[in-house]
Amino acid sequence: MGCGFLQENFEFMSNNHLRGKPDLIVGILGLGSGQWSFTNQLGAVGQGKFSYCFEMFNSKIEGSNTYLRFGADAIIGGAGQKVHRTFIVVTQFRTQLYYLNIEDISVGNKRIGFPRGAFDLNSQGKGGIVIDSGTPISMMYKDHFDRVIDLVKAHFNDLGIEYIGFIQSFDACFRLRGRFDISNYPSITLHFQQNDYVIQVYKANFLMETVETVCLGIFRWNSSSVLTFVLGAMQQANKRILYNVMDQSLSFATEYCELGS
Repeated sequence: MGCGFLQENFEFMSNNHLRGKPDLIVGILGLGSGQWSFTNQLGAVGQGKFSYCFEMFNSKIEGSNTYLRFGADAIIGGAGQKVHRTFIVVTQFRTQLYYLNIEDISVGNKRIGFPRGAFDLNSQGKGGIVIDSGTPISMMYKDHFDRVIDLVKAHFNDLGIEYIGFIQSFDACFRLRGRFDISNYPSITLHFQQNDYVIQVYKANFLMETVETVCLGIFRWNSSSVLTFVLGAMQQANKRILYNVMDQSLSFATEYCELGS
């Protein structure tokens, strides 16, 4: 499922399958807010809303029970769930991406202290942060990534955990020593406009490369000519996320996404 960068092919059975003919209708679903997006094509039925809730990544599972919900079925806030809300940036150009305002980032309980506007979309349409379900792992411009990893390194250094640099596609990896309590992994908080997006569960922030090595689950990229940060699917796991293109808002809440998501 892709809200911006990626689009997904969906296959639907035609009426012929009822007559023993397993024909398929193949379509492409784009969840952006443009004129031809699937959200707009739903019209009043879709109410300009859609939501999803991703399970935590598990390499041993081939499928997922994640549902894409629209309109009246796209709800959030049940069973005492605490809902947070931020605004989707209204751009001055046509785009299928959902831009957000981010003011700072914290690792554990330490804020980085990015200067104001560090993640903003500029007047030339460059920079900015987007949320995209079609991007598997978050990506961050190197200047910002390096400041985040400095705090991650400091956190593990205090625990006596060795920093070993890059492994394969990951730029920041660590060698664990013996049994490592999962409570020692730092949370990562994105300080969005109005509300904080807290990534608490370690499996949404870190990937095990081997039984002894773990890597930060964010890719470092060298160019800020397009985007500064892409919030990918891994960092959206175990959160109910609801887009409302009518009032340009994004709502999110912690949820165990394997249960009827």
